[in-house]
Amino acid sequence: MKQLIVLILLTTVAYLNIFNNQLVVDDHIFVGKYHPSVIEAFSGAVPPGHEGVYRPIRGVFYTIYNQLWGVNPFGYHLNSLLVHLASTILVYFIIESLIRSLKLEIRNSHWLPFVAALLFGLHPIHTETITYMASAMDSIGIVFFLAAFYLYLRNKIVPSVILAMLAFFTTEMALTLPLLILLYEGVLGKSGRWGRYKKIWPYFVGAGMYLFVRFGVLGITTRGPYLANSFYLTMLTMTKVLVHYLWILLWPVNLASNHIISPGIEAFVYRNYRTAAIAAQSILDPEILFSITVIIIIIFIMVIARKNHPLVSFSLGWFFISLLPVMELVPQGSMMNERS
Repeated sequence: MKQLIVLILLTTVAYLNIFNNQLVVDDHIFVGKYHPSVIEAFSGAVPPGHEGVYRPIRGVFYTIYNQLWGVNPFGYHLNSLLVHLASTILVYFIIESLIRSLKLEIRNSHWLPFVAALLFGLHPIHTETITYMASAMDSIGIVFFLAAFYLYLRNKIVPSVILAMLAFFTTEMALTLPLLILLYEGVLGKSGRWGRYKKIWPYFVGAGMYLFVRFGVLGITTRGPYLANSFYLTMLTMTKVLVHYLWILLWPVNLASNHIISPGIEAFVYRNYRTAAIAAQSILDPEILFSITVIIIIIFIMVIARKNHPLVSFSLGWFFISLLPVMELVPQGSMMNERS
C-alpha cells in the first residue's frame, strides 16, 4: 500500500502543471464540438477530417464529458491525469502478478512492481498523451485494455472479456490484446494447450466483432493510402520507425509531435504529404539495413531468452506486438506518434 501511495503521489506531482494548459491541435475539434449520441457514435460519426477512425466508446465519453464539463479544460485535464494514474496502477499490479506467478527468485523482487510502474508513470514519452486532451481520451481504452489483461492473469475471464470489448471499441491499440495473451500463454503461461485455447478464444472473437463492424458493416477502412502508394515502401519505412520507437523509449530526449524519421521523411504523412524521399528508398539503404539488423537481433534475443529468461522474452514480444496497430498495415495518416 505504501508503494502505491508513493507511486500515485510522484506521478501526480509530475503532471500537475497540465492544468495550466488550454486547448491545442485537435482539442479544438473534439472538445465541445464532438458529442454524438450513442447511435451516432456506433454508426461511425467522427468530426470532419477524421474519417477512417472508428472509436465509438470514445465518442460516448466525449458526449458524457460535454455534459459534465462543456469546454472547460479542467475536466479534460482531470481525465488525462486520472487515466494515466489508472494505467500506472494497473502496470504495478500486472508486474506484481507476473512476478508472483513466475515465483521469481530475485533479491528484493518486491520492489520490481514499484520501480517498473514508476518508470512507466514518469517516463517522458507519455507527456504528449497526458497533456494533449484528445489523446488522453483515446487512452481510456488503454485502461480497459490493461484491466482486461490483469483480470486475465487473475483468471477472471468473464469480466476480463467485457473490459476487452470496451477496449476494442474505444481504441484500435487494444486490438493487440488477444495476441498479447497468446504471447503470455506461450512464454509464461502454465495452462495446458486445451485450457489455453479455451480461455483465449473469446478475445479473438471480440476483436473479430470490432473488425467486422468497422470494415464489413460500416466500411470504415483507412485514413489515406500507403506511403507513396506502395505497401513495400511503407514497410521499408516502418523498419526505421520501429527502431525510432525503441530509441526514444530508451533515450527520451528531443521528443516531438512530428518526428523526423530520416532526411526528408516526417512522421506526419496524411494524404500523401511529402513522399518523395519515401519513394526513393531501397532495401539496400544503409539506414534500412541497420534497422532490419536491429529488429532481427532483438527477435533473436527474444527467442533464445524464452527458456531461461521468459520475462525478458515476454517483454520484448510485448514491445513488437503492441505496436502492430500503428505499423501502417492499415494506413493511419501518421507513421509515428509518441502517444502510440
